[in-house]
Amino acid sequence: MLRPLHFMGEITKAPMFVRLMDHLMVKSEPKLKAEKIAALKEELRTERLLEPMLDRLHGPGVAEAVLLEEMLNRELDRSLQGVVDREFAGYRTWLLNTGLVLVVAFLDSYLDELLREILKADPKRLLTASQERQVELKSILEAQNIEALIASEIDYVARRAAFMNIRDRIAFLQKRLGIPMADILTWRDYAPQAQARLRRWDVDRIVTVYNSRHEVAHRGNATPLTSIEELSEVADVFARLVLSLSTEVGRSFGIPLDWDASRQKFAELMAKVDSDEGDHAGSGPIA
Repeated sequence: MLRPLHFMGEITKAPMFVRLMDHLMVKSEPKLKAEKIAALKEELRTERLLEPMLDRLHGPGVAEAVLLEEMLNRELDRSLQGVVDREFAGYRTWLLNTGLVLVVAFLDSYLDELLREILKADPKRLLTASQERQVELKSILEAQNIEALIASEIDYVARRAAFMNIRDRIAFLQKRLGIPMADILTWRDYAPQAQARLRRWDVDRIVTVYNSRHEVAHRGNATPLTSIEELSEVADVFARLVLSLSTEVGRSFGIPLDWDASRQKFAELMAKVDSDEGDHAGSGPIA
């Protein structure tokens, strides 16, 4: 079963998670800064890094030793406060861009599940999914049964696809599996007003988001996003892409979707409620 509801939920929860953590960070910032400064001071004291300077201040002939030490401590406080302020200034943007990594990771996981479910539903697609692949006679002979052999080949194709960049993965879905990605990315499934907003989200724009995610994950100081609204837009578009892809493959390959199961459970629940109400309506007071 393909789980679009699950992945749409995870994708759209990411901006809310970031917003919540940002709120907590702002609320806790003064306390956290004070703790960080105290920890830095304790490290200086433990390592005795200031002792040589203090010894010179208290040496012979230094009448203003106490005053100079107070000045030194005030300057140290200002310096540590500046260091901590600069460190914390980047945390909120860093958190925001960590949300981007989450959103892209959830879409990646969905695309992996999508590919596996298509190949399970239509194993003959393995012939086009890996045209250059020749199954070794040894693998055939050692396989417990044909189902195990097919499962092994599906895993092989899925693992190869997972290492493709997003542009190649989109092309793979269209060329090798027959999913009309070019049409889907016209956002044809949505109302005209939504299409007008989504139209600029083509393959190139999605590739840009993936490249930004790569920078964040592999370069700690990369911060391509600057607002929660940007992250929310990416999450909304990716969730809509999951919805469109799931609708297409559910219809084309007959793959069950988790919203079908949810709808069935709801129908069963409502049938039970109707049955219970009917039982209560037919029962009168005990004589």
